[in-house]
Amino acid sequence: MPTLIIPIGFSGSGKTTYYKRHCNKNKTIYISKDKLRIKYCNDINDQSQNKRIAIISNKLLVEAIENNIYNDNITIYYDNTNIDILPTVKKYLRKYPELKIKIILFMDTFKPRLRIMRIQKDLDNGVIRADTIDRINQNYEDEIKQFKNNLNSIIKYYNILKNNNMIKRLKICKLQNGKLMKFNIY
Repeated sequence: MPTLIIPIGFSGSGKTTYYKRHCNKNKTIYISKDKLRIKYCNDINDQSQNKRIAIISNKLLVEAIENNIYNDNITIYYDNTNIDILPTVKKYLRKYPELKIKIILFMDTFKPRLRIMRIQKDLDNGVIRADTIDRINQNYEDEIKQFKNNLNSIIKYYNILKNNNMIKRLKICKLQNGKLMKFNIY
């Protein structure tokens, strides 16, 4: 039973850093819209082909799941903002009874200054990453609202699953202050 890790958070919240620090590269399939933008658009900041990139990343995700459905040693890390991913989580829990899903809520999404500082540090150090500083400055209140709405939807769904066997295959964690911990759902 492979594990699909779905990080949820906006740019600079630590999703890629978490992958680099905590995932075994030999046992993890890494799918990233940023990497796909580089491959297909030759520019990580090119947003002109977002629909195409979304289609490609979804196709790669399905292929990774289906090609590894009986492989307990594989993790699939879907490195995107993943806001509004809940319909996909529901679909995959139903469609792939062998799949475990681990949602990680990146709580640093609530810290726009920290996110900007991380992005600027990466850019200053020559890291190839999307320059989203202007977007954070302009949209952080909307991003936080989106994150909270998404979080509420996930909590409602989790509570619906409490009397269902699928709950055993869905884990929700949060990453806060560099620590991964269980997300308490009331």
